[in-house]
Amino acid sequence: PLSNPDPLAGHPHYSKVKDLGIGSFGSVALYQRKEGRGEPSLCAVKFMPRSGPGVDVNLIQREIQSHRVLRHPHVIRFKQLGLTNTHIFMCMEYADQGDLLGFLRRKGPLPEADARWLFQQFIFGLDYCHLKGVVNRDLKPENLLLKLTPEASKRHSNTFNLHIKIADFGLSKRAAHSLPKTRVGTINYMAPEVLLAGPSQRYDGHKADIWSAGVVLYAMLFSRVPFEVMHEPAAAQQQQGQQKQQQQAGAARDRAATIQRILEGDWAVPPGMTVTPQCLHLLTQMLVPDPAHRIPMAAIMEHPWFRSGLPPAALTMN
Repeated sequence: PLSNPDPLAGHPHYSKVKDLGIGSFGSVALYQRKEGRGEPSLCAVKFMPRSGPGVDVNLIQREIQSHRVLRHPHVIRFKQLGLTNTHIFMCMEYADQGDLLGFLRRKGPLPEADARWLFQQFIFGLDYCHLKGVVNRDLKPENLLLKLTPEASKRHSNTFNLHIKIADFGLSKRAAHSLPKTRVGTINYMAPEVLLAGPSQRYDGHKADIWSAGVVLYAMLFSRVPFEVMHEPAAAQQQQGQQKQQQQAGAARDRAATIQRILEGDWAVPPGMTVTPQCLHLLTQMLVPDPAHRIPMAAIMEHPWFRSGLPPAALTMN
């Protein structure tokens, strides 16, 4: 359904297909885009209001600066920037298989080989971003999009037909600007040093991204996050107002307990589930609370679990 008003209505090169979702500051819709004389192609267009309450021009500029420098098979491709009377819009590559969060909800825990295939691509994309001076700071399954490989047939969709693409640079920071000192992102995927960040306490965004990538790997293997604390819901016979108050208090307690577990690096393999010792070793190296002792990107790419099944050429792709 064409529910949101279409900022590109009447545009000679764009025709709207459907809404795709709402991002951290802006909406995304699917469009057909005419390019030259060829067939129109599908693209995702992200709209950000040019003015109004809560519009942060610095954040918009940062997203655009971050994204324009990135060209890699495992990063969503930036195609065009434009202006309407009301919006800034960014035209980007469309990933036709949704996001990793939806994929994990449908599939449950992935077999180790499937998780590794997606993780390898994710790490190559992330390493490339870091080499280009872009730290993402908001890595989580909903910002990792999936696209069928060109040779895949739509009938036989298995994990090995999927390419993962890093998207949503709304919170990224070009390393050239400064060390991040603000708290951004989603608590379950946030590194301890990000939770502790403030004006006087800076952190290295590259290392924070590696922690988040470790949480993403855990989520792929076990279909849950490692640090989340969930409380028991309030009993149904209580008054509604009382129940709501208890729920709010419970949520605040859970959040505090989750933060505590993140700061302590307190996680375990879920009961009844197993992974190979090599896989567990890599997770243990990534989810180290002290960033100074966390595994660096180069060592992830040298790790035997990561290298298993990789074509030799892949290691030099960046």
